[in-house]
Amino acid sequence: ENANKELVGARTYYFRAIFHDWPDRVCLQILRNTVSAMDSTRSRILIADFVLPDTNAGLLQSALDIQMMSIGSGTERSKQQWTELLHAAGLEIRGIWSGSPGMESVIEAVLPIQTES
Repeated sequence: ENANKELVGARTYYFRAIFHDWPDRVCLQILRNTVSAMDSTRSRILIADFVLPDTNAGLLQSALDIQMMSIGSGTERSKQQWTELLHAAGLEIRGIWSGSPGMESVIEAVLPIQTES
Protein backbone atom coordinates (compact mmCIF):
# COMPACT_ATOMS: atom_id res chain seq x y z
CA GLU A 1 0.00 0.00 0.00
CA ASN A 2 2.85 2.44 0.76
CA ALA A 3 4.30 1.86 -2.70
CA ASN A 4 0.99 2.89 -4.27
CA LYS A 5 0.89 6.09 -2.23
CA GLU A 6 4.34 7.02 -3.57
CA LEU A 7 3.00 6.80 -7.12
CA VAL A 8 0.23 9.34 -6.55
CA GLY A 9 1.16 12.76 -7.92
CA ALA A 10 4.51 11.73 -9.41
CA ARG A 11 6.08 14.17 -11.86
CA THR A 12 6.63 11.49 -14.51
CA TYR A 13 5.18 8.08 -15.27
CA TYR A 14 7.40 6.21 -17.75
CA PHE A 15 6.33 3.31 -19.96
CA ARG A 16 8.73 1.67 -22.42
CA ALA A 17 7.58 -0.95 -24.93
CA ILE A 18 4.49 -1.74 -22.84
CA PHE A 19 1.51 -0.66 -24.89
CA HIS A 20 2.41 -2.41 -28.15
CA ASP A 21 1.86 -5.73 -26.35
CA TRP A 22 -1.79 -5.03 -25.59
CA PRO A 23 -5.09 -4.22 -27.32
CA ASP A 24 -6.65 -0.80 -26.79
CA ARG A 25 -9.00 -1.92 -24.00
CA VAL A 26 -6.07 -3.07 -21.82
CA CYS A 27 -4.02 0.01 -22.68
CA LEU A 28 -6.96 2.21 -21.70
CA GLN A 29 -7.18 0.46 -18.34
CA ILE A 30 -3.46 1.03 -17.70
CA LEU A 31 -3.69 4.67 -18.80
CA ARG A 32 -6.87 5.42 -16.83
CA ASN A 33 -5.33 3.93 -13.68
CA THR A 34 -2.31 6.17 -14.22
CA VAL A 35 -4.48 9.23 -14.93
CA SER A 36 -6.26 8.69 -11.61
CA ALA A 37 -2.91 8.99 -9.82
CA MET A 38 -1.66 12.04 -11.74
CA ASP A 39 -1.37 15.56 -10.37
CA SER A 40 -3.22 17.74 -12.88
CA THR A 41 -0.69 20.57 -12.61
CA ARG A 42 2.63 18.76 -12.84
CA SER A 43 2.38 15.07 -13.79
CA ARG A 44 3.15 13.73 -17.25
CA ILE A 45 3.37 10.37 -18.94
CA LEU A 46 6.34 9.48 -21.14
CA ILE A 47 5.84 6.57 -23.51
CA ALA A 48 8.80 5.10 -25.41
CA ASP A 49 7.26 3.03 -28.18
CA PHE A 50 6.85 2.91 -31.94
CA VAL A 51 4.85 5.62 -33.68
CA LEU A 52 4.08 4.55 -37.22
CA PRO A 53 3.17 6.99 -39.98
CA ASP A 54 -0.59 7.32 -40.45
CA THR A 55 -0.20 6.15 -44.06
CA ASN A 56 2.47 4.43 -46.15
CA ALA A 57 4.38 2.78 -43.30
CA GLY A 58 7.65 1.24 -44.41
CA LEU A 59 8.27 -2.48 -44.78
CA LEU A 60 10.09 -2.83 -41.44
CA GLN A 61 7.40 -0.97 -39.51
CA SER A 62 4.63 -2.97 -41.17
CA ALA A 63 6.45 -6.23 -40.43
CA LEU A 64 6.78 -5.26 -36.76
CA ASP A 65 3.06 -4.53 -36.62
CA ILE A 66 2.23 -7.91 -38.15
CA GLN A 67 4.62 -9.60 -35.71
CA MET A 68 2.89 -7.98 -32.71
CA MET A 69 -0.49 -9.14 -34.02
CA SER A 70 0.74 -12.70 -34.61
CA ILE A 71 2.24 -13.25 -31.14
CA GLY A 72 -0.72 -11.88 -29.26
CA SER A 73 -3.21 -9.10 -29.55
CA GLY A 74 -0.71 -6.25 -29.65
CA THR A 75 -0.14 -3.66 -32.32
CA GLU A 76 2.27 -0.97 -33.38
CA ARG A 77 0.22 2.24 -33.43
CA SER A 78 0.21 5.16 -35.83
CA LYS A 79 0.29 8.76 -34.67
CA GLN A 80 -3.49 8.96 -35.16
CA GLN A 81 -4.04 5.76 -33.16
CA TRP A 82 -1.87 7.07 -30.31
CA THR A 83 -3.78 10.35 -30.34
CA GLU A 84 -7.14 8.55 -30.15
CA LEU A 85 -5.97 6.15 -27.43
CA LEU A 86 -4.52 8.86 -25.21
CA HIS A 87 -7.53 11.13 -25.76
CA ALA A 88 -9.87 8.27 -24.75
CA ALA A 89 -7.90 8.00 -21.50
CA GLY A 90 -8.36 11.73 -20.83
CA LEU A 91 -4.91 12.83 -21.98
CA GLU A 92 -3.52 15.09 -24.66
CA ILE A 93 -0.22 14.76 -26.47
CA ARG A 94 2.26 17.52 -25.68
CA GLY A 95 4.91 16.22 -28.06
CA ILE A 96 6.32 13.28 -30.00
CA TRP A 97 10.06 12.97 -30.54
CA SER A 98 11.73 10.47 -32.84
CA GLY A 99 15.22 9.96 -34.20
CA SER A 100 13.78 8.25 -37.25
CA PRO A 101 10.19 8.42 -38.54
CA GLY A 102 8.22 5.25 -37.87
CA MET A 103 10.69 3.93 -35.33
CA GLU A 104 10.79 4.10 -31.54
CA SER A 105 9.68 7.51 -30.35
CA VAL A 106 8.98 9.25 -27.08
CA ILE A 107 5.43 10.52 -26.57
CA GLU A 108 4.71 13.04 -23.83
CA ALA A 109 1.10 13.11 -22.63
CA VAL A 110 -0.48 15.35 -20.01
CA LEU A 111 -3.88 16.04 -18.55
CA PRO A 112 -5.65 18.83 -20.45
CA ILE A 113 -5.38 22.25 -18.84
CA GLN A 114 -8.62 23.02 -17.07
CA THR A 115 -9.93 26.52 -17.70
CA GLU A 116 -12.50 28.11 -15.46
CA SER A 117 -15.60 29.42 -17.19
